Amino acid sequence: KMFVWRFTEYDKLVHLDGDIFLRNNPDALFCSPVIGYAPQSRDSPASVGTGLPLIGVTPRSSQDAKAGFNAGMFVYVPREETYLKLMARFLAQSEKEMLANSEQDFLNAFFKSRYTVVPIDLIMKHRRIVKEKALWDENRIAGYHMNGHPKPWSPLWRTACAYPDEHGQFIKQYVAFFTEWWINYYHFIGEERPADVSTFHLRPEHDPSGKWASYDPKGANKCDTGYTSKKGE
Repeated sequence: KMFVWRFTEYDKLVHLDGDIFLRNNPDALFCSPVIGYAPQSRDSPASVGTGLPLIGVTPRSSQDAKAGFNAGMFVYVPREETYLKLMARFLAQSEKEMLANSEQDFLNAFFKSRYTVVPIDLIMKHRRIVKEKALWDENRIAGYHMNGHPKPWSPLWRTACAYPDEHGQFIKQYVAFFTEWWINYYHFIGEERPADVSTFHLRPEHDPSGKWASYDPKGANKCDTGYTSKKGE
């Protein structure tokens, strides 16, 4: 993810994780106020060009301002200097630190207090809209971040036990919600969408790992996602 700062032929970019589903035009994200370097400090004019850049992000929590930001989407100004600083700080970590922290943790530490907040409902975590649907205007939402398991393109998308603790109870809401992704998928590949959601499936060429071909809904391991959740996550 740090390599995206090397696309210096562009003035401003928006990074989107591969599991973000865009449902509306996201161009408003480019209006986020971000800069390549921190502005000159009134108290320290010599700081010009030496500070950290600003990025535009959505908050990790809508209730806890200290929770940091979600690194699945960020608006930024690509700079080789920023890339070099990121890599230097990353490589200065111990192996234990590298394994213990996600790239989101690392970017939160690097850009601590150096980010602007993008409205949380422009790129929203899909679990939030499923659990808090009545609180949000869906017409404002440009995209959903499908972080966590299962993804809508997983054979387990209609299986309650595949979801983290406390989310399986919302299986009907998840199925209804993920159907929007499938509507777009069938439109994209130019096929008529089946009336029965239980027959939705990826084309073989879109399933390189063969998960759909090998999935047995009656098998004993039907909820083996390889994902371990902690209560409340």
